[in-house]
Amino acid sequence: MTNFILCSPSSSGLSLALAQHLFKTTTIPLLLTTRHPCPSSLQSTFLAPFSNGPASQNLNPSRLHFTHLDFTKEPTIKEASDSLPTLLNTPNPLLRWAWVTPGLLYPERSPYDLDLRKVRETFDVNVIGHLLMIKHFSKYLPRPSSSPLTITQAMGLPDSGRAVWVNMSARIGSISDNQLGGWYSYRASKAALNQITKTFDVYLKQRGGKAMCVGMHPGTVETGLGRGEFWEGVRRQGKVVMGREEAAEKVVGVVRGLKGEQSGRCWDWKGQEVPP
Repeated sequence: MTNFILCSPSSSGLSLALAQHLFKTTTIPLLLTTRHPCPSSLQSTFLAPFSNGPASQNLNPSRLHFTHLDFTKEPTIKEASDSLPTLLNTPNPLLRWAWVTPGLLYPERSPYDLDLRKVRETFDVNVIGHLLMIKHFSKYLPRPSSSPLTITQAMGLPDSGRAVWVNMSARIGSISDNQLGGWYSYRASKAALNQITKTFDVYLKQRGGKAMCVGMHPGTVETGLGRGEFWEGVRRQGKVVMGREEAAEKVVGVVRGLKGEQSGRCWDWKGQEVPP
């Protein structure tokens, strides 16, 4: 079997920073997805931050496998999944760590701001896309009959002894923590995603517990979800706004340290649980 990590998507923002951090801190192949029609053309952009650094055997570009995938188009998800054995040149790919991180935000301030097209787009990306990824890629997670998972410190994989599926959620999806209101479709989509995380984790436990699912809140990260004046407003509220690389390092560190009994829940970049 060939172990691999899935990062989907991986072409911009925090998703790109996550994929680059995993490339730097692990030693197994990475499957990187993008909506770009020519996925392999992204390799030079992906490797740019490493061009002037010290050479390392871990940073071998042959570990990178780019493929086309659009979260709103199931045929592309199915094709990416079905082509995986060929792409990795193995009949038995074994998914050890999945980071599923699509995000779409329309910040409605009142019910009158709701637009049906935008609400549907939000749920297509933030909810349905995750469900379809589970549908087509979970077959590569360890099965009840699988041999015990090999973990070495050099591999850089989570300490739990399980494969880990991470859904990128947000604190704003917490119902009990909702004190400010607003952002109707985004809040609702992330609350739905947290339910998906719990339900999928229950399924994985029923299949022998060799894999687990968690949600992750990365904190406030300066990405394309907001523009200049948005981030200045966030800073004026006294909130910590992290860069993409810093956020990637923190969330990967948290997930690496999670134990099996912490599955099915949503955690933040500080390692604290986000209440349902």
